[in-house]
Amino acid sequence: YPILATRALAAGAAATGADVRSHCEVIGILTSNALTSNALTSNALTSNTTVTGVRYRDAAGAETELRARVVVNATGPWAGPVSAMAGAHAAIAPRRSQMLVTERTTPWLSPFVAGNGIYVRQSPYGNMMVGGGGRWEEVGHTTRGTATTLQRLSARFLRIFPEQAHLNVLRGWAGSVEITPDHRPLLGLDPRVSGLIVAAGFCGNGFALGPVAGKVVADLVTTGESHHDLR
Repeated sequence: YPILATRALAAGAAATGADVRSHCEVIGILTSNALTSNALTSNALTSNTTVTGVRYRDAAGAETELRARVVVNATGPWAGPVSAMAGAHAAIAPRRSQMLVTERTTPWLSPFVAGNGIYVRQSPYGNMMVGGGGRWEEVGHTTRGTATTLQRLSARFLRIFPEQAHLNVLRGWAGSVEITPDHRPLLGLDPRVSGLIVAAGFCGNGFALGPVAGKVVADLVTTGESHHDLR
């Protein structure tokens, strides 16, 4: 249940001193440009961009600027446009992903199964939850589900678990995942903009990899390096 888990993480962060501001839209990344000498261009003066903060708009429409020496772009499917606000390029695009949930059945699957182009887990209440995306899905922030994909997920589920054919599908939903060209995330210091860290492009695995990615980002923010080999 990512909504409950995210709220719990936010509450835990707030309890240790974090300032959590929800329902806010990032509308700009503040930067400064300094002219520096570059030996690779015969000591020609070049522009060196450094982040200085973020501008956002809250739910009431008020705009606020927050000053910071480091900005972390962890905006998932929106990471491309957000990096562009700082003049950097992030090859991350949104793509629709869909899921279905069945009626309740006797608990039998733990923790989850991934295979045949899908992943399956069972909720604490007994519902089977089946998801999986691919190149057939629409690129963009489309949250409208399709019967074709629900049929595809059902068929692939039954090839693995034919004994579950009696289950009825209750509903389905769709959302955006972030896709990179090589299906690997962008994680680390942006080489073009000082103070900009990118942690996005997890291609549907971001919630699972989020905790360790958070540790990497925390190290980068506080020390400028990570104990993990980010190559």
